[in-house]
Parts: sequence; C-alpha cells; structure tokens
Amino acid sequence: MEFKGAIFDLDGTILDSSRVWKKVDSDFFKEHNMETPKDYLENISAMNIYDIARYTINTYKFNYTVNELVDKWNDMARLEYEENIITKPFVKEYLMKLKGKGLKLGIATALDDFLFIPCLKRNGIYELFDDHRSLSTMKNGKDSPDIYLDVAKKLNVKPEECMVFEDIYKACKSAKSANFYVVGVNDYNNEHIKEMCDKYIYSFNELL
Repeated sequence: MEFKGAIFDLDGTILDSSRVWKKVDSDFFKEHNMETPKDYLENISAMNIYDIARYTINTYKFNYTVNELVDKWNDMARLEYEENIITKPFVKEYLMKLKGKGLKLGIATALDDFLFIPCLKRNGIYELFDDHRSLSTMKNGKDSPDIYLDVAKKLNVKPEECMVFEDIYKACKSAKSANFYVVGVNDYNNEHIKEMCDKYIYSFNELL
C-alpha cells in the first residue's frame, strides 16, 4: 500500500519506556501500602493522565486532587525521560526511511510535551515529526479515534492513507474503527493485540 502519513504512539511503541510507568505505578501504590491492582494497567491504558488520576483517586480513595497526583507522577518520571529513555532499535532508521519517501509523520501520545520533547530531541528524532498531539489536550482518550483523526487532519492526510503505530489493544481498535492502517508494536507480551492490527511487528528492523 502507498501511504502519505504515519502517526506514532510513544510509550512502548517507539520509546522503550513502559518500564518507567510500571515502576511509577508500583512505587506509588507501595507508598500507600498497596500492591498495584491486577486490572489497573488494563483499565487505564487508553486514558490521558488526568483521567487516570481521577480514576485512581475515585477508585482507591486517595487524598489528592487530580492536579496534585498528576504532578506527583510526572515528577517521578521526569528524570527518566530527560536522561535515560531511548528509542527502540531501528526506530530512527525507519522514521528517516518514511521521511525519505515523503510521508508526513505525527505523534499521538498520552505524554505531556515537557516529558517527551526533551527525550525525542536527545534521541535525535524530534525534528523528523511534522505534528504532535497529547491526550491531555483532548476530550477523549485513545478508546476514541479523535486524537488520530486530529493529527491526520493536521498532516493533511486521510485515515485510509495513514498508518497508526500502537502497542495497546483499545488504541488499535479505535484507530482501526476510523479506517487507519494499524501496525501493532510488540511490547511486554502484548501479542493479544494482533487480532486488531493490519500488521504486527516485533522490531522496526522488519520494516526496513
């Protein structure tokens, strides 16, 4: 297929960063003498960070405001993004291949700009993207295709002309519902998303 654009999730898709948020979750619940609930990650997977905070406060009765909890989590993760998080193997090479073919590249992420922009710049890929959008600026989470449609519109490409790269089931399902070509990216035994994807990869080397 000939595509005119590609939209990328960040955590667990092109950034090797899922461990950071698992550690943040684990450390946060341990601070409150709890283990991370078994269904927690699945329940929050498609939400923006403010909805995650709201869900966490309401479900587990923590004594925080939404903004206080978001600030706490971001402070716990900030240093990792600024100094340690790297891309998955062959990501830069693949992005450069797409740019060489004239594709427009966008980002659809749950991360706030101040976390991911320094990280992408340090990894030498920020300038390859034509647009980016954070879920924190959207009304709906990734269980809705709104963020992908918004980025595609800014890239001036139609959904059927655009790939979406994701690592979680709900996001793949919503992107697929809006006629995007969905590429699932392996991350922490997420092979169950294959059924919702047009293609599933274990490494970006497969696409070079």
